[in-house]
Amino acid sequence: LRLTIEPTVDDTDFVSPLPAEINVNENEPIHLEAKLTRAPKEVTWLRNGKPLPSSVKTSIEPDGTVTLDI
Repeated sequence: LRLTIEPTVDDTDFVSPLPAEINVNENEPIHLEAKLTRAPKEVTWLRNGKPLPSSVKTSIEPDGTVTLDI
């Protein structure tokens, strides 16, 4: 499985951005993590331009770290 990642953040800069592309085996868990200059109020993760379901585990830490686990 090949994922191409195109992050978009308004009014916030990346300290540690998401990788541009990752390769994972089918049925293997995926952990994505990025660090922003400040913690956003919310993050919307998209797949093929559509928001991921709310059942997907995400987090926003006070230090600006955002994560996604599938």
